[in-house]
Amino acid sequence: MTALNELYRNTTLGNLLRDTLDEMVDQRQFSTNLATKVFVQFDRAMANALASRAKSRITFRAEKLVSYRYYDNVWQMHFKNMEFREFNQLSELENVKFVGCNSAKGDTAATDRARH
Repeated sequence: MTALNELYRNTTLGNLLRDTLDEMVDQRQFSTNLATKVFVQFDRAMANALASRAKSRITFRAEKLVSYRYYDNVWQMHFKNMEFREFNQLSELENVKFVGCNSAKGDTAATDRARH
């Protein structure tokens, strides 16, 4: 599973889906294999929704890049004192962690990792 999928799955929607699937597996309404397939589809749907619906542009700058790491096609970056701008709106955060990975439709490695 990629780090980005972990972010989707740790949302309120992802947690509710996991709880529901666990309950259905426990009650033998779903097999574990089917529950895994549902989660893989959830990952795809979330990636597609963000790619097609997130149209806003935000600029950002940070006072300091604390750490960064690139492993298994996933970037992780930790920033201190970051400010975000969207049009005339300004938001400031003390600690920010970015996680990014390839979302290309031809990238099957992420899907393969999600199955295991």
